[in-house]
Amino acid sequence: SISGSGIDICSFACLTLLFRVSEKTATPTSVVLMAINTMVGFLYRQYGQGGIESDAYGFFLVCAPIVCFGAPFGSVVGSYVHRLVLAWAIYVTDSVQLIAALIIVEPWVKQKGKPGFETPMHLTLSSAAIFISGLVFFYILQLLGQ
Repeated sequence: SISGSGIDICSFACLTLLFRVSEKTATPTSVVLMAINTMVGFLYRQYGQGGIESDAYGFFLVCAPIVCFGAPFGSVVGSYVHRLVLAWAIYVTDSVQLIAALIIVEPWVKQKGKPGFETPMHLTLSSAAIFISGLVFFYILQLLGQ
C-alpha cells in the first residue's frame, strides 16, 4: 500500500523510530498526515488514474464521520495517558490486526477454482518474507534514530 495504511505506518514509524518523537506527539501528527495522504490518494485516483469505484465512495462516506469524531477524541484521550500505555495500545492493536488478517486470508489454505491459489506455498512464503523485511526495515530505522 503506497497511499493507504502502509504510508501511514511508515510515517508514524519514521516519526517515532527515526526522529525520536514521543508517541504522544507522533499520534496526532500522524493522524493529520493520514488525513492529508488519504485526500491526496483519493484525488489522485479520481483525477490522475481515471476514477474511483462507487464502492470506494461509499467507504469514504462511511469512514469520514467516524474519523472526524474518532481522531480528535483519540488525541484527547492520548494526551491523558502515559506514553508507554499508548505504545502498548499500538502494539496490541497491531498484533490483533496481524492475527485477524492471517485468520481471514488463510495464506496457507489451498483455494480451488482461484488461479494462483491452488498451491498456497508462494503466498505463505511471500507473506513471511514481507513480514521479515518489515521487521528488518523498522529495526534499521530504529538504529538510524539513535
